[in-house]
Amino acid sequence: AYRTSYPLPGVASDAYDIQNRARALDNTMYVLAPNPASYTGADVQRVDFFGGHSTITDYTGRTIGHLDHGGVATFVTATIDLPALRRQRTTAAWTNWAKDLRTELFATLYERPIYPANLYADRPPYNHAEYREHVTEPQIDLMRARGILR
Repeated sequence: AYRTSYPLPGVASDAYDIQNRARALDNTMYVLAPNPASYTGADVQRVDFFGGHSTITDYTGRTIGHLDHGGVATFVTATIDLPALRRQRTTAAWTNWAKDLRTELFATLYERPIYPANLYADRPPYNHAEYREHVTEPQIDLMRARGILR
């Protein structure tokens, strides 16, 4: 899976690394998280923050490639062992959790869409304030109305 960029201070708090490792382990997959994290804040804050901490995490949650720096052209490499991944998915007794999912518990959440499909198919992307107003807040309101959030 590809993890999109994440700005500072998010990567400095370890949450970025924890999320990458947990998603790899939970889903028995590799997570590729290149993170130059170019981010421009509000109009009064015309600075780019480069978070760095690009990582490649294997299906066991182990970081197999890591680079601390951001803000410049860099790259991270690691060996992606697809035969080992496939073996893990088909033979692991307790570390392949997909087989143990109680998917019926998520039926209410997934029975109808929440995030708008093709959001930018016919328009340019929202800025941060517009995104909050037109996407984030309506999504939260929708989840409350459906009883998903209280």
